[in-house]
Amino acid sequence: MRVMIGIPVRYHDGDVEPPVRSCIDAMVNYGHEHKVYDCVEVRWGGMSVTQNSFKLIHRFLYDDEMKKATHFLYTGDDLTFPPDALAQLLAADKPVIVGCAVWKTPPYFVNCSVLDSKEKETKIFITREMLEKGIIQQVYSAGSGFMLIKREVMKDVHNFWKEYHKFFEVSMPKKFQGFEPVPYFPVTFGEGGFTSTDYSFCNAVRACGHSIWLHCGVIIGHIWKKQYSVLDHVNWRDAYGMADKEPGFPTQQVKPVSFKSSSKEKEEVFDTRAA
Repeated sequence: MRVMIGIPVRYHDGDVEPPVRSCIDAMVNYGHEHKVYDCVEVRWGGMSVTQNSFKLIHRFLYDDEMKKATHFLYTGDDLTFPPDALAQLLAADKPVIVGCAVWKTPPYFVNCSVLDSKEKETKIFITREMLEKGIIQQVYSAGSGFMLIKREVMKDVHNFWKEYHKFFEVSMPKKFQGFEPVPYFPVTFGEGGFTSTDYSFCNAVRACGHSIWLHCGVIIGHIWKKQYSVLDHVNWRDAYGMADKEPGFPTQQVKPVSFKSSSKEKEEVFDTRAA
């Protein structure tokens, strides 16, 4: 298997944080040494995450060399991970799967949501047992930090946003009409207000009939002043007497919205001038 590692960095000529560089190098070496995958790292810098994502994914889909890649690993320039993190995600063999990354502020929630018994979206609670067993569980939405995506999923999402783009202005307030969203990770607007870019991507994934999963055995560090991880979340729960609270996993399967692109060309390329 070949994986393109897409990293949106904050500055046009910037690199990742030094600890992140060490993690990426170790992960690439792990794939070569164990002969389970090879990687190609691609960075794109700028002030807009949406623009960066567009450039990275567009290259994954249409660059002749990158077409050889079976998976796209979307990660950040401030995330750390163990050498076998990518190998574990690949072994799970899911359409979209993320490592256990968290917020950088209390209560350090894992950046995923699930549906409760009333089909209301809610945050997920992680226990020590889930981490120790490396539980792999379906979720409703997930942050894009350390997200592994299969090529066929990305192609479907491409067609989804191409179709959705036609109706985008209709769904936006008047003051935002005329604004062209960049596909894949756009900011969208609905009854509940604006939706973050990574959650908009997950909405498209589900609309195309694909599922999203969380791997509790892949612990991702998040750097900000210090490094945070899901262990901070578990410790916070212990401190407030919530260690035995049942995790908020969905009680039923997520029912995706059906979507079929009306495009005659299955792999129509977006006009990059808009980006």
